[in-house]
Amino acid sequence: MQVTPTKRLMLFSGRGNDALSKEIAEHLGVPLGEVVLSSFANGELYCRYGESVRGTDVFVFQTHCPPINDMLMEQLIMIDAAKRAS
Repeated sequence: MQVTPTKRLMLFSGRGNDALSKEIAEHLGVPLGEVVLSSFANGELYCRYGESVRGTDVFVFQTHCPPINDMLMEQLIMIDAAKRAS
């Protein structure tokens, strides 16, 4: 029986720089979480986490490389989706 709940660290990456995200996750010893990111035909962004983020510490990693507006909006949508999932 576990009295004190333990929080897990979960790291999710946007589509900005996959190689850098994998290197950071490897350095931290945490696997990258599964996230589905896609764009609709009209340019709207879609984010869905492939695993439960409830009760965990979630970190969203995204580089802000060109196109900066798209990368920033993707990160904000990922943060919003994580907040609404908990």
